[in-house]
Amino acid sequence: MRIATKIYRMKNKEKMKQYSKNYREANKEKINQQKKEYREANKEKIKQHNKKHREANKEKMSEEMKQKVDCKFCNCAITKKHLRRHQRTKKCLKRRQQHTLTQHNKKHREANKEK
Repeated sequence: MRIATKIYRMKNKEKMKQYSKNYREANKEKINQQKKEYREANKEKIKQHNKKHREANKEKMSEEMKQKVDCKFCNCAITKKHLRRHQRTKKCLKRRQQHTLTQHNKKHREANKEK
């Protein structure tokens, strides 16, 4: 029985995937309501699970937060966690606009050279 089920699933993978997608789309509100009810009923359980996860992965999460990356627009070194926030600053927006204009001008010049 178990092997037959595996074979069936392998042969009908796309069909099953499409069925699941259609079901989720048709019952989106019902599924969201069930999830909401579960979260409300199991608030403490979820809270404990999240706490255990944070404790178990504390060092890994800390290292990821400290990881530095360079902004591709203004070449500032920013922590990965705050990159999106940085990219909304006046400084970065101004440099992004200059960067975009420079890229546009390069493409325009290359197009004119080809002609």
